[in-house]
Amino acid sequence: MKTAVVLVVFVLGLASCGIPLYEPYFQVAERYYSEGDYTRAIAMYITAIGENDKLAETYYGLAMAYYRRGDLEEAMLAFEKTISLDPKNESAYERLASVHLDLGNPDTALTLCRKAINLDREFVEAYNTLGHAFLDLGTLDSAEATFTYAINLAKGLSKRDRGIRGRALYLDEESEAFNGLGELLNSRKQYRYALEYLGSSISLTPQWDTPWTNKGVAYEGLGNSAAAQVCYQRAIDLSVTNFTAYKKLADLYRRMGKGDDALNIYRSALRVDPSNVDMYYGLADMYEKKGDHAHALEAFESILKYAPDDPIGYVRIGQLYLKTSDNDKAIAYFEQAGQLDARFAEAHDGLGEALQAKGMLKEARGAYEKAIACDSMYTHPIRHLGSLFIAQGKEAEGLRLYQRAADLGDIDAMIFLRSQLLNEKK
Repeated sequence: MKTAVVLVVFVLGLASCGIPLYEPYFQVAERYYSEGDYTRAIAMYITAIGENDKLAETYYGLAMAYYRRGDLEEAMLAFEKTISLDPKNESAYERLASVHLDLGNPDTALTLCRKAINLDREFVEAYNTLGHAFLDLGTLDSAEATFTYAINLAKGLSKRDRGIRGRALYLDEESEAFNGLGELLNSRKQYRYALEYLGSSISLTPQWDTPWTNKGVAYEGLGNSAAAQVCYQRAIDLSVTNFTAYKKLADLYRRMGKGDDALNIYRSALRVDPSNVDMYYGLADMYEKKGDHAHALEAFESILKYAPDDPIGYVRIGQLYLKTSDNDKAIAYFEQAGQLDARFAEAHDGLGEALQAKGMLKEARGAYEKAIACDSMYTHPIRHLGSLFIAQGKEAEGLRLYQRAADLGDIDAMIFLRSQLLNEKK
């Protein structure tokens, strides 16, 4: 960090002399990036662009800094600008494909990877990203063929270039391809074979946390909880920001009945990133199941603090208030969720429950009907509307709704209908 600060002082000195500043600004940005200070790197790349906005390398650096900081939308725009200035930049196509994978757009990623490969047939990383795109799309045979090709290509390039650049240049790419195959075999539940590929990935890059996480998944699939626990903990030790490993380890502890250990894992993750919404959901779930509504509410409120536009958080708080019979507060949160997402069936269903509890049956019916209109396969509002009709003396209509919910697989509706049948037989 000290080096970058010295460079900034030097650049400011150049500015006072009227010397062109693009290159020194760019170099400072690169130094900040290499030191992992992505926020300062972004600011300096933008300053450099202010001096010269025609150079693809600056936008590429800016895009990478955004990507490393987790600002995917901004990274996407910067990569697109890079490509507009340099249409033959295969790395920009591949990195943009990775962004689209993270954003849940595997079809777009597929197209971008193919463009990168057309520009460089030996671009191993593009084949790996292509393999992950196939994996996300569920075309597992294509993913397997792509990762296998990437492994063979990396090995071939390593052998060819051993005397020029050295094998180490291709270790990461080969390891990533082995890891991809491990993920694929986990998805097929072929866990023993997955362990072999993940072991190969780890042997090539022992300090990379991702294959350790996937190895834990494989061990869980084989029922070896102790080995899975070791793998997840190893992944966390290698990367304190591997929140997937935190969640999987916490979930494992919960299944093992080690609730306190699970709580400690969630808390450890939140010490690393106090804004991690997934970890707060994990905490809230655990507290709610324990009947600790006060701590569950604290966790849900933290979710809304860091994700104020998340309708699920509002629904979960509303459901919590329903359990404690605070129907007015429940109504307020369900209504807020519905305002954020008008098609959120659970929000309308919860609102209906709270209104019905207050005796506002007409309004409750409207909320249930809205929930059903949003999702006709969601059984809760169908069953709840049936209950409301029965309470109003409309037994035939209510039973038809219960039967409809039962036909869709609602267990509570099945139990109710069975009890009705038993009562008739008596």
